Amino acid sequence: MKKNAFLNLMLLTVCAAISVTVSSCKEDGESDEEKARQEMLELDPYGKASEEGVLFWSVISQLTSTEEMPDDWRTARFNPSIGIADEVDPYTRVVITSDRATAAERFANLTDAPVDETTTDYEWSNDLVGTMKYHAGDDSNYYIAIVDVDIKQMPTLKKIIYRTMAQNGMNAEFSGTAYYRFGDVVQKGSDLWICVRPPFGPEGQEESQWVTVSQLPNRYLKEVNYHGYYWRLFQNLGKHKEEMENFAELIYAMEHSEQFFTNLSRKPSLKFFHDFNVNNTKLNNRWFFACVDKAWKRLGLYEKLFHSANGIQEENGLNLFYNTWKLSVNIPLDYTFYYAKFSGENWKKASYETTKKSAMSTGIDFLEEYSMKGQGSHTPSKAYVIRCALGSELCEGGNYHFKTALAGCTDVYVFNKYFYPQGFDLNNDPEETTEAMFNAR
Repeated sequence: MKKNAFLNLMLLTVCAAISVTVSSCKEDGESDEEKARQEMLELDPYGKASEEGVLFWSVISQLTSTEEMPDDWRTARFNPSIGIADEVDPYTRVVITSDRATAAERFANLTDAPVDETTTDYEWSNDLVGTMKYHAGDDSNYYIAIVDVDIKQMPTLKKIIYRTMAQNGMNAEFSGTAYYRFGDVVQKGSDLWICVRPPFGPEGQEESQWVTVSQLPNRYLKEVNYHGYYWRLFQNLGKHKEEMENFAELIYAMEHSEQFFTNLSRKPSLKFFHDFNVNNTKLNNRWFFACVDKAWKRLGLYEKLFHSANGIQEENGLNLFYNTWKLSVNIPLDYTFYYAKFSGENWKKASYETTKKSAMSTGIDFLEEYSMKGQGSHTPSKAYVIRCALGSELCEGGNYHFKTALAGCTDVYVFNKYFYPQGFDLNNDPEETTEAMFNAR
């Protein structure tokens, strides 16, 4: 009996010890998680760098012209700027698109949904953002694809319609030449903006796309001191895949104009700036891009933009940091950064990647290293921080027009002014550049 009592006592003691250990581990685990959340709150009080915040802004930044993610992003109202307003329904936006494959690609860029030209219907949903339902059209419809939109914080957007120029009416095409062309550069404040997709009459494109890799203004920077490590991070940039891809293609076309068109003729599937009709490449041909390259070199724009007089002469292509930084809930905290890699023929191979670094490691100053120098101690070592905007967003006063200069911006290099200092009549079609013209310039 005494022996059994002793064994029972020992068993109870062991169980109690195990219980205390388990309880202690559980409490410690909860304490670590709570500590991580508290540190995240201190570093990111508005939750912009949270998983939810990054996803939210990745989608919304593609739909609105709002420059930066507001502190009250969870409750703020946003106005749509994607495409153009429909003439009949103010809650519908129209995006001129040449074919079904490009419409699907644009929806996939918007949502990261697995949608392509074979997809007929797809519903994308997120508890925080809302719901978007993609539906492909056919020849009998007045659209290539249509998207039903239900985003609580963007109540004035109900539909996105992808239409060809013909489906949108003959008035979609404008005659003559737009003021800006591929590779034109304007300055707004201290930023140099590059036109990566100009207005183009034969394609019915009146809007323009612009990017900048200029030094980041303070509103796009976040300073963090974490356990003695100093970080200066980029933020609020959003996700603009099409503009980034057009930028990479533009730089390749300028720096390797002959190879660019050799690749395109050998492999039409590469496409020409997403959905430009290949029949119109004669107006933006090899010698045109060679002229742009020549002008950039004369004006020192490669040095000003890429910190290299000869441009981006790298076999590995072009690397671009985009979006924002993201925090992970653990101790010590991790920073995640988003970057795009463009390589291969015409730099059309796009790879969207993330890189993670412990907050308790050598700090990184993205302004000093990447934004000011284009090269740093992070992965990838040579990269640029990109911002994107539409011409109508850069233009001040709401007076954007494809035939005039952007109000509030100063022309730095404009093809139609640089190569025609006496003036180019914009009522004429875009110049078809020849080898003789290139050599004479």
